[in-house]
Amino acid sequence: MSSQNLTAVDQVDLECIVCCHEFYRRSHVPLLLNCKHTFCVHCLQKISKQMDCICTICCPLCRWITCIQAGKDLDRVLDLDYKIWEQIPEEKPRRMDNKVSDPWSGSMSTVKTRWPRVGRITSRQHFGMRKLSCVFPV
Repeated sequence: MSSQNLTAVDQVDLECIVCCHEFYRRSHVPLLLNCKHTFCVHCLQKISKQMDCICTICCPLCRWITCIQAGKDLDRVLDLDYKIWEQIPEEKPRRMDNKVSDPWSGSMSTVKTRWPRVGRITSRQHFGMRKLSCVFPV
């Protein structure tokens, strides 16, 4: 495998797959769930559910449930993904990328996208006979 391909694969791992924001040390901190999948602290806070004295987080990839004590900050309870931490910059670079909507608030935010310019993609791979249709920005 060439070094160019390896760099491209590593770069994809440096962003949260839920919100597509790149990980940074001051914001979008990469945290590990018990299943060893990594997401930014903001997305984990949004998908966490509190029940009495337990807070649960269902992994968006494998659906493994991670339980922590309610009322605790996620970045103090969950492990930091050190492999990613060592590769991310201290501060966010000052550059403008494509504008896409934030999946949580519906507002526009600046993120880096790597999608090809396509109109519509359909897939039946994981949904049997149900058709999944996704529209991406063109």
